[in-house]
Amino acid sequence: MSSHRRDSRPPVSAASGRPFDASQAHGLRAGGGRRRVGPSTALRRRRSLCTGVAGAAIALLLAVAGAGCAPQPTLELRPEEARAEIGRLEARLEERPGDVRTLRDLGTLYVLTDRLERGQSLLLEAFEGKMDDPKTRFYLGLARERSGAFGQALRLYQGFADVGSGSPYRRALRGRHDLVLRRLAQQEAERDVARCLEAGRCAGASPTTVAVLPLRFQGGDERFARVGRGLAELVSIDLSRVERLTVVERVRLQALLAEIERSQGAQFRADVGPRTGRLLGAGQLVGGAFTVQDERDLRLSMRLASVDGRARDLETGSSALARLFELQKRIVFRIVEELGIELTPAEREGIQAVPTQNLQAFLAFSRGLDFDDRGEYVQAAGAFRRAREIDPSFQMAASREAETAALADATAGRLPTPVVSPSINLTDLRLGNMPSTGGPAPAGSERDPDGEFSGAGGTLGPQPLPLPPPPSTGNQ
Repeated sequence: MSSHRRDSRPPVSAASGRPFDASQAHGLRAGGGRRRVGPSTALRRRRSLCTGVAGAAIALLLAVAGAGCAPQPTLELRPEEARAEIGRLEARLEERPGDVRTLRDLGTLYVLTDRLERGQSLLLEAFEGKMDDPKTRFYLGLARERSGAFGQALRLYQGFADVGSGSPYRRALRGRHDLVLRRLAQQEAERDVARCLEAGRCAGASPTTVAVLPLRFQGGDERFARVGRGLAELVSIDLSRVERLTVVERVRLQALLAEIERSQGAQFRADVGPRTGRLLGAGQLVGGAFTVQDERDLRLSMRLASVDGRARDLETGSSALARLFELQKRIVFRIVEELGIELTPAEREGIQAVPTQNLQAFLAFSRGLDFDDRGEYVQAAGAFRRAREIDPSFQMAASREAETAALADATAGRLPTPVVSPSINLTDLRLGNMPSTGGPAPAGSERDPDGEFSGAGGTLGPQPLPLPPPPSTGNQ
């Protein structure tokens, strides 16, 4: 996985607007000829943990214990209930061959009862018949995940932005997408760090690739200890507005730092130096330390260092805490100046924009980033929500709240709607998680609440995202 250009959105990706046609659906079949993301060695070692989880009990408690596997949705359904519903749907498919809704619902149950081959075949047929159905996209993506085809799963999940906000599948697709992307970042970090430390083959460190390390808190008022996270994030976002620079995304940066610490031991500390830069694949490193005294006095020391050994001070001294945002902008402009880059008027204007002027909102935002980095997504969403409540105009906090809330659902294995059709009694008997919009369809109704959503154009137009680059070996 390489570093990507960033913007003020969370690192989940950007749209191309290309339609998703039947030829792309064909690429999702086993052995299909579309773009592939081969598993790394570490990923292949864990693949056995990601498949065959449910077993014969059909209890459908599908949480995955493997560290490299994205947790799977959970559902409680007795074996006899699962068999009865599968039999009902198989009979309906006999009567109505090719019925997209039946194909989808039957394929979903087969996937969740660990009959992946049959389930994927049915879901793919349903997908080819109705590509804009978010439920089909979700469960086909889940099936591809459980088969180890993570690149294909990402391509299915990435259309979440085009699902209407009223559909529970928008959040579900986003959560799975972001969770798989983070798992891949972890696995790519394992591979890259091992290659660099053990084989001496470090990733090339481009002089225009910048990594901004979280600032170290060196004491003072503990309430401000996480300000360094937020300050580093604002600097990263502003630098990403400069066309000539590439910024290492925070998700990849944290995955690399965690892997380096794991492999090097507790004594490792990422510093602004050439060795850290080579490990991160960044030609330029920004970092430093800070302290806050008496709720108003900020003491800050920041440096810019290159992998060739050159180091330059960016900011050293004291400033009023109330001038934090002014200070942050000054640091960004100083970095650009030191790198010899002349900004365009649009770039300069973008950097000068301030996401919030409220210090308390920024402190809550910084706490959210810290929770996010540690994988505590429920707490992260709560902190971002608090930031948004303090400053309703703080759009960056609102975006991160949506991202981490979706991740919290994904890591908890929550299903967006009942798997079993709401028209039968099993739903009332065993499942309390009804769809968030609309009511149960009457028996025999053709209405499909799981497939309903609102949005511009009323379709799911998948937008190809920059997927993690394929490892050097392996196929999907």
